[in-house]
Amino acid sequence: MKKNRKSQRPANKKKSNPAPAPEPKVSRRAALSSFKYAALGVVAVGGIGAYAVTSVMADVAEQDLSVIGQGLPTVVQIHDPACPDCLSLQRSARAALEDLDEADIAFRIASLTSTEGQRFAREHGVGRVTLMLFSADGQISDVLTGRRPAEDLLQRFQNLIDAN
Repeated sequence: MKKNRKSQRPANKKKSNPAPAPEPKVSRRAALSSFKYAALGVVAVGGIGAYAVTSVMADVAEQDLSVIGQGLPTVVQIHDPACPDCLSLQRSARAALEDLDEADIAFRIASLTSTEGQRFAREHGVGRVTLMLFSADGQISDVLTGRRPAEDLLQRFQNLIDAN
């Protein structure tokens, strides 16, 4: 007996394609509203990007220790960003510096997370939670360790400026 080798294909049924639905009309007001939100999104992303670039540039400039001894009294914080006492000291130092003219004193960070910051701290024999005060000619004027109130730091910074 012969086997029936006829393939079992489904019968070709004609599919009826439904008529395409008409595209909904977009009102002018809706289109302008969508454009407005897209424009606001672009502005927001651009603003965030500009802030990030400015912030990074400020961090890089603040870690430039080459200004020491260049004619401006300089305060250098030996800083570990993961240390709560270092963060407290930095807040106090920044608060004190707000009352002084930027043209009179420089503030720099020797971050212990960077090779240069670690080298700087090791070279001067200091650890974290430390402020080093340098005269305009680069001589160490004072070394302050531990947390300090902003009022105390303001007086120390003013004395450093007055001595130069």
